[in-house]
Order: sequence, then structure tokens, then C-alpha cells
Amino acid sequence: MESVAFTYAKALFSLSLDEKNSDQMLDETKFIYDAVISNSEFLKILDSKSVDKETKKEIIIKIFEGKINHSLLNFLKLLIDKSRIHHLDMICLEYRKIYLDYNNIKEAKIYSATPLSDKKVKEIKSGLEKKI
Repeated sequence: MESVAFTYAKALFSLSLDEKNSDQMLDETKFIYDAVISNSEFLKILDSKSVDKETKKEIIIKIFEGKINHSLLNFLKLLIDKSRIHHLDMICLEYRKIYLDYNNIKEAKIYSATPLSDKKVKEIKSGLEKKI
């Protein structure tokens, strides 16, 4: 069974494909994710039962209008309407996973006891690309 976050992220990704802006949407969902995790009170306010939905939408507009595309702003309003805004951080992470999978992009982390030169990083990257 799909998680709520995955379901909404999949819908958002589908929208981004329709609008041909999946790269931009990736950047903007990262921007939102960073905003959410850097301020723990942000989601608490947006998820609070004591704050009405219209006020929550006004907060979203004040924070993100002009910084994210209109479709993503409307998506955030939809999450508020559906009382799913508390899933926002996970939706952003799921969007990234879907984007990477769709574009056949693999991520790797290199751990090293000593700093690696740019040349060594390129060698490792090239070796991984051949294996994958």
C-alpha cells in the first residue's frame, strides 16, 4: 500500500511532467523541504487545528509566492484543504525519489578517511557509471 506522501508526490510529479517543469519542481520542493526542516514550528502552525485553513493559506502565500511556481503553490493549498500539510516534508522527499527514478539517476556517497582530490572523485564516479 502506498503512503500518503508517496501518493501526493506521485501526483505532483505527474503534474510537473504535464507542465514540463520537473527539474524546476525538484528545485522548488527542495527549497520547501529546507524551509520546513529549518523551522520546526512551521509545520506545527500549518497543521494546528486552532488556525483556520484560510489563514494557513495566507501564510503559505506570504512565504512562498514569487519563490515557487503557481502550480506548486496551489498544491500546497490543496494539502491544507485536505488536512495533509503535515506530510509536506515527506512529500518533498518522495518527489525527489520519484524524479531520480524517472530520470534513471543513481546517487552515491563516498566516505573517505582523507580528503579526495577531484581527479580521484572523477575516477570513482566513472567506475560506478560503468558498473551501473
